[in-house]
Amino acid sequence: MTEQPNRVSVLRSLTRKKGEDYEKVVFGADVNLPSGMTLEQAFEDLNRTVTMALQKATEQRERGFEPTQPMPVAAPKPPTPKVETIEIKSKSGTLLGIAEATADSFIVEPSVEVKAEQRPFQGFLIPRVLKPISEKYGGSYRIDADSQGFLTEISLRNTKLDEKHIRELTNAVRWSLERGVETGGT
Repeated sequence: MTEQPNRVSVLRSLTRKKGEDYEKVVFGADVNLPSGMTLEQAFEDLNRTVTMALQKATEQRERGFEPTQPMPVAAPKPPTPKVETIEIKSKSGTLLGIAEATADSFIVEPSVEVKAEQRPFQGFLIPRVLKPISEKYGGSYRIDADSQGFLTEISLRNTKLDEKHIRELTNAVRWSLERGVETGGT
């Protein structure tokens, strides 16, 4: 029975014909093997070690042994919420404020000076729009003012907002800001 040549000896014979060093062709550099060990012996030793490790792992699995430390899996990154910037303008085209809307928040920074305690906010926007949405869908709302009482921010956070709710909020804030400007901002 004749022995078939293994890949190492075939590659070595091919590289010798061309006058190249086998180790440099295969590994791209000189290989430092332990004294007296050939490359074939190193491959055979590596093959035996890998085979034994695989056999041991297979035997342990068959006996019901599972590794105590599972391989770490990277947690999927939550998707970045899409932010929609909306210019809120009056019917005459005056910029009243800028809104940023996501699927769970609606925040408006007014561009006009109006007092936060005016009737359009306290009598309409809060009780008829912000409060019902936050009660029905969860979340919280705020009307912030500076030290002089001028409106600085209208926000609705941590709630579920679809396009219909965003449109409803935009129109309600537009109406409230327009009425606030019409009454002189004070």
